[in-house]
Amino acid sequence: MNMKEFTIIKCTSCDAPLVELEGEKLTSCIQCGYVFSSAKQTDIDTKAITTSKKDPSLILTFIKWYTIIALIVGFLIGLFSL
Repeated sequence: MNMKEFTIIKCTSCDAPLVELEGEKLTSCIQCGYVFSSAKQTDIDTKAITTSKKDPSLILTFIKWYTIIALIVGFLIGLFSL
């Protein structure tokens, strides 16, 4: 089976990845039962859905930068206290 023979789409309701075979059109989500509209989904829409990236949360960003700054400050204090 080639990559051209199927496409991976995501359900708009539950974000479940779904495989759509070439020549066949999914009418509903297998996982949640959401019924898709009859509008044809283009390859551009499919790529936008599958390549979308979720931004990291603000709390994780603060923890990451606090840890990096603490390590750098600790290294500098240890270096200059010799």
